Amino acid sequence: MPQKKRKKADHTSFWYYGAGQLICSVITRSHDIHIDNAETKDLQPPFIALGNHQGQWDWAYAAKALLPHKLRIMLTRYQLFRPVAGWLMLKTGAIPKSQFAADAAAVREVLRTIKRGGAVFMYPSGRISLFGEDAKPFRGTYELLCHLKVPVVMVRLDGSYRTGPRYNPEIKKSGRVDVKTSVLFTPEELQTLPEEEARARLDAAFSHDDFASPNQGPYKSKNLIAGLEDLLYLCPRCKSDFTMKTEGTGVIQCENCGFSATMDDHFRLTGDEECPATISAWGRFIRAEERRRADANPDYSLQSEMQLCEHVKWNEMLSPVGTVLATYDAQGFHLKGDRHGEPFERFYSCAEYPAIHFLDKIYIIVPDNEDVICAMPPTAAQVSKFAVVSEVFSDRAAETAAEAKTPALAR
Repeated sequence: MPQKKRKKADHTSFWYYGAGQLICSVITRSHDIHIDNAETKDLQPPFIALGNHQGQWDWAYAAKALLPHKLRIMLTRYQLFRPVAGWLMLKTGAIPKSQFAADAAAVREVLRTIKRGGAVFMYPSGRISLFGEDAKPFRGTYELLCHLKVPVVMVRLDGSYRTGPRYNPEIKKSGRVDVKTSVLFTPEELQTLPEEEARARLDAAFSHDDFASPNQGPYKSKNLIAGLEDLLYLCPRCKSDFTMKTEGTGVIQCENCGFSATMDDHFRLTGDEECPATISAWGRFIRAEERRRADANPDYSLQSEMQLCEHVKWNEMLSPVGTVLATYDAQGFHLKGDRHGEPFERFYSCAEYPAIHFLDKIYIIVPDNEDVICAMPPTAAQVSKFAVVSEVFSDRAAETAAEAKTPALAR
């Protein structure tokens, strides 16, 4: 008689429940985590979970909140090319996906996981929040949820941005992080709700402002304001770029006009008359000003010479491998220079790369999908400006495309 084929062992369970959960506990040990998963504690896979993306440890909060279920976490492909972190994430069953692009291989893996009775976790916004406000789900999210026909779980985070803000992820903070899980859609609702109503519910789930939320406890740190000028690069009074400074002080101040503000351990800003109340409010001001500049000047663009960097050794350090001239304009993101002594050129339209994404606040990700390639400008503040302006141009391009599809009588 032929021998019965032995079922292949699921080695990802060892890595997920062993090394993965140990790492989750270590990196969140100083955070006061409050989990409310009463609504989903009896839910069994298959299901797909969505999370708002506020900070670098969001996947750890989601994994803790949805235990004992093993999540296959969907990550942008470049994350898995990082020598150590990427290797570990693959061991735990992560699903690599091309950022901001349709990825047939990733969708097939999601479908395969759901068919086998598993659970998938993804960030539909596609990127970490820049100023602490949620970005809306990326195109195609609703269609995927309808196709899967399984429960959709929402993992809502409050306080995650403040434990590791984009302007200085190295600042050690201890503060409260609230994690709430709920059923956003049942399979039946996805099939019966009018599309407009379902899309509105999906968008409403991603409307969080980490600085205007119920969780308003203190976040302890030696110098919470350090590095804030790298994010809030534009002065609210004189509207000058790159004149804000915090070096060696507890104050953020404009070197051009003298505007100043302080920030307490609740991330509340106080200062001169023009001072926004929060980081997110300042971010809205910056976006509005950059949009005004772009609308006023058809040739508005950003340009900077940058170092091209990538991993050249088996570690997490990025090393220079060339130089490029980086430009972002109404057409998209242009890079031209050299890499390892050979010509290097890339172009991504606003639709292909609608929001500049970056690592460690200084490395702009080049979405190569074959390696971790980054462009490093002279200052971190330039990275923030590139990120904001990319969103401005992409939003404007999307508005133009939507208007073109609208019948003339409906305008």
